[in-house]
Amino acid sequence: GDFIPLTGAAYRVGNCISPNVRAEAIIQHITYPAVVKRYPGGVPVHLRVRMEPPHYQDYVHHFRETIQLDGDYWPGEYPYNVPTHNAYRAMPDPESTALVLGGEASTWKNVTKTAINWANDYPGAGHLEDGLSVRFLEDRAYRRNAEREAMLKTLCFLYYMQTELGMDWSVDDGQGYGTWFSNDWRSWDKLPAVFAPVLSHFPPFPYVRESRRVVGVKTMTVEDVLRDKVLLRTPGSIPDAIALGEYPVDIHGMRKSCYLEADLGETEEKVPMDLEWSGGLFQIPLGALIPAEVDGLLAAEKNISVSRSVNGATRLQPVTMHTGPAAGAAAALAAAKGVQPRELRPVEVQNALWHANSSLSVYRFEDVPIYSVSWAGVEAATLYGHMDPVTERCFGVFDQMHWGEVRDAFRRALGMKQLPKRDLFAPVTTAEFKDWLTELYGGDAKHYQSVLDGILPGRALTKGRLADIVLKLMAAGGP
Repeated sequence: GDFIPLTGAAYRVGNCISPNVRAEAIIQHITYPAVVKRYPGGVPVHLRVRMEPPHYQDYVHHFRETIQLDGDYWPGEYPYNVPTHNAYRAMPDPESTALVLGGEASTWKNVTKTAINWANDYPGAGHLEDGLSVRFLEDRAYRRNAEREAMLKTLCFLYYMQTELGMDWSVDDGQGYGTWFSNDWRSWDKLPAVFAPVLSHFPPFPYVRESRRVVGVKTMTVEDVLRDKVLLRTPGSIPDAIALGEYPVDIHGMRKSCYLEADLGETEEKVPMDLEWSGGLFQIPLGALIPAEVDGLLAAEKNISVSRSVNGATRLQPVTMHTGPAAGAAAALAAAKGVQPRELRPVEVQNALWHANSSLSVYRFEDVPIYSVSWAGVEAATLYGHMDPVTERCFGVFDQMHWGEVRDAFRRALGMKQLPKRDLFAPVTTAEFKDWLTELYGGDAKHYQSVLDGILPGRALTKGRLADIVLKLMAAGGP
């Protein structure tokens, strides 16, 4: 995000658009996580938080409202108990052989390694601020101070764990932090040196949920990520999808309309609370990665063109690990073709992603596993809507095609209106289909020779095979 201002591209920050950034605008809370583990023989002396950290009394009431020894198991009510806290961000521990099952609360007591990422948002609940000022992104001095205060809040929670909760836990000293890969606690005069052995094992950076976001060719709004709770996906599909997400709209506070983008029509009433944390698939369009006006630039991760509410669903690692390859594929294709990313056809980027087994469709068909030879073609068929599935869970990949279905697929996918006449109700063989394609393309048939050569005669033309061939024709440039 710090790179965007250097490019001249317009960007959103909070609910502002550069260069008109307002100090009263806000972004989501940050969190300074820390990996902690149980020390069965007792916490080593140097890893104990040996005195009450500064501001502890400001935070301890909220800690008590969140986690207590006699609290509930999830999904009960606040405060929750220690096993629930540990299971929430549980991590594999190679030093433990105890069984832990995420869905079995009785096993959560066996968790021996987790992350502090609950009750330690900064500024967090209980503060006068509704969120963190956009100065965090725009002012480096303000950012450094906020990161340190977030680090201190996590240290306070660790003190709460070791004292009031009586846990024999502390920072994991095997994470590799504390040497060259370290935070800047050493230069912070506010903290006494007694905390140094613990802070040295904190990670070098906090978790920043909301960054600068380019103003793109397309900007996703909350309507683009609303999912049907029965279908577990968005009701519709978009043809220019280059990535998927499935996380709920999770913005840490700041749902008031005054903090959302009025220019995008965002209001508090439109943002779902998603209390049940039910997700489902949604799609990200190629235009969200391309700045509206600046060439030679592609966005990914937290910097794509989305509203603040949509950022709450696209900021998670699984989503960002989808937009990253999409940006990389678009960059490589644009460079190879000598064009700008905005000049690429979405199907070119999509085809590259499908070759890398990256799913882009919101449908999951039981008869089309990802290793199916028709998988990419079926993905394209559902994106572009040129072939309809039999049911929500079955595409009908082995159904034999009739000429009427072939005609409809070519009209929808390739925009072809004048097609050779055939008996629309007659079934199609691959030999007949190959002859029909040669007749259809006439003098241009050689351009599609690789597609024609791949059609083996002597068998029925199935729905999956047709989807595969139509995708190849689309990728080759159509008629």
